[in-house]
Amino acid sequence: MTMNEDREALAAEYVLGTLDADERVRVQLMIETDAPFATLVHAWEKKLGELHHTIAPVEPPAQVWQRIVARLDGHPLQGGGADIIDLTRRLRRWRNAAVTSGAIAASLMMFVAVKEVSPGLLPGFLRPAESNQRFVAVLQEGNGSPGFVMTVDLKSKSFSVRKVGSDAPAGRSYQMWFVHPSFQSGPRSLGVWRDGGPDIRTTLAQYSDDIVNNATYAVSIEPLGGSPTGSPTGPVPYHGKLIEVDR
Repeated sequence: MTMNEDREALAAEYVLGTLDADERVRVQLMIETDAPFATLVHAWEKKLGELHHTIAPVEPPAQVWQRIVARLDGHPLQGGGADIIDLTRRLRRWRNAAVTSGAIAASLMMFVAVKEVSPGLLPGFLRPAESNQRFVAVLQEGNGSPGFVMTVDLKSKSFSVRKVGSDAPAGRSYQMWFVHPSFQSGPRSLGVWRDGGPDIRTTLAQYSDDIVNNATYAVSIEPLGGSPTGSPTGPVPYHGKLIEVDR
């Protein structure tokens, strides 16, 4: 292990709280006088401070350390008692560094998996930011006044339309259409506006987010009750596209 790796392990052990009292005093002095080492400690505090929210701590099997001690007992060490104590401390530090690295790797894997599959299980500050998922389209005639306002909840694929312009000509009905280049059969009807009835409400659940986001929404003037052919037959004065809005 290099000196940099040894310092990294020492910083990790300090944050984990595995050092004895004398070692903690020495490390605290290093933090105050050694800026690069203090940066290492702060980095470990950030890593472990976030990860401890996601998994329970894992204790390595006792036989791992027992095997290391047994091997040391079978190989005489040179340099006297002080060297033996120092080497023993280094081995303990290396062991903890290896355990820490493994735990961090496992934590990161679990964090990524939970984030993708069940982000609701994470603490609020670790959950991925959600898109607004709410869009609005103002359907208007050229640069004129708006005729309809459409709102879409992309998460549920539900939408509603409110008429804000004038009524359809006498004996005629407004009909709303969904237009996208991938529709080989042409525009698809989203419903007929009936005077005095409720706002048009339906769902876009069968369509992908990309289609819903990039489609053109339009309103045509049709015979009373709607188009007899399943396609627009009259003028299409109102049209617009979705834009994302803040909640």
